[in-house]
Amino acid sequence: MSYRDAFNRAERMVEAASASSKDSGTRERALKRLLERAERSGDNQQADAIYHLARERGYWGVADTYLQSRPKAKERWESYAAARQEAESLENRLFGWTPPRRPHELSSGGDAKVSEAAKGISDMFSEAG
Repeated sequence: MSYRDAFNRAERMVEAASASSKDSGTRERALKRLLERAERSGDNQQADAIYHLARERGYWGVADTYLQSRPKAKERWESYAAARQEAESLENRLFGWTPPRRPHELSSGGDAKVSEAAKGISDMFSEAG
């Protein structure tokens, strides 16, 4: 069986559990049972597919169960998670939110005519209220 077939089988299992119950715990338990069956039978490709589906769907308990008996995979995941956190931190520092700048026309050294117009607009709204 190919990895794609294994992944599709795991996905169908989760979808079938979804159809029978809206409870995400039911879906996670179904996926965990499928992982246990794959591990018992030595089907590493199916176990890998289930792990990736669990990560994709946010079933962290299933993913953690998979990693318990795979120290190298756990190390790779932790390395990835640390790198992603560092990249997000760097991205936030480089491209994070910055407050809008005040237009130079409205700054204290701006053109007097623009300042008068801004004052006139401000006066209009204060009179209306």
